[in-house]
Amino acid sequence: MRNSKKNLINAKKKKYTYHKTSKFEILKIVFSHSGGWCMLFFILFFNILWKISESGSDFIITNWSTAEEGKETIFFIYYLLAKLISISFIFVKSFVIVQALIKFNRNIHETLIYRLLRGPINLFHNIVTKSHIINRFSKYI
Repeated sequence: MRNSKKNLINAKKKKYTYHKTSKFEILKIVFSHSGGWCMLFFILFFNILWKISESGSDFIITNWSTAEEGKETIFFIYYLLAKLISISFIFVKSFVIVQALIKFNRNIHETLIYRLLRGPINLFHNIVTKSHIINRFSKYI
């Protein structure tokens, strides 16, 4: 009789345990919800283009310092174009990062609300109505 009570208590404890996710699994979830390999490729691609245009503008400055007297305006125009291209790559890279963050937040919140509203009924759902739960989430968003 005593062993059966212990087994029953242990069975109840095991029923409500949850899987603790590792840091690698969390990073995998963040990576998949924010766009995956495509977003990472775009961020790296525009970062490389930005660094190339920055190096090009530095190269133009070094050539400009040793230029002849009549060619300052040409070097200025080249330098201006290189800097404008560099700035545009910075904006595109920032836009891609912001879009990845927005996509990640949208996916996480939709998953959270979906799982909460369609989860098994327990004591928390009996005490707090679903409208109050959604209201709490809307304050966080």
